[in-house]
Amino acid sequence: MAYYVLNRLLRFSSTGQFIEEIADAEDPFGWDGLYDVVVDPGNNLSIVEWFGHRVTTVDQQGTFLRSIGSSGFQPGQFNFSRGLTYDAAGRLVVADFSNKRIQVFEDATLVQALGTAMDGPFGTPYAVAADASGGVYVTDWGMSRIHMLVDPDLVPAPEVVRKPRLS
Repeated sequence: MAYYVLNRLLRFSSTGQFIEEIADAEDPFGWDGLYDVVVDPGNNLSIVEWFGHRVTTVDQQGTFLRSIGSSGFQPGQFNFSRGLTYDAAGRLVVADFSNKRIQVFEDATLVQALGTAMDGPFGTPYAVAADASGGVYVTDWGMSRIHMLVDPDLVPAPEVVRKPRLS
């Protein structure tokens, strides 16, 4: 679990029991606003930083492996990213919130960006999830909807799942 307020990465059992703290605010990475964490295909942890504008990958013991991104609007840079996942092909998919885009990385190299800071199919992508068949789902806070992207090119599907309105 990425603990946003105190910049701590915590491990819990499947029953919710606290196991250990992997790293805290005094860590050597200088984490800033840990927001989401996922397990990559190699069983490492990838963590997105809200204020740090990067994705850092560590092993299960918290040893640094790599970091991608920096603050900005150019391809490969982030502006308050929130969510991340790995798709069925093992690519890292990042919801770049304030840049209004989705960025896709293979082996820490940007291979695709969907949308831009100025235009594109997303309002403000908040979180991403993937299924085993290659679909990627993007919750879009700014547009109040869920986008379904289809592999292999992560192009938007013709339909969008809209959130139900309460009356």
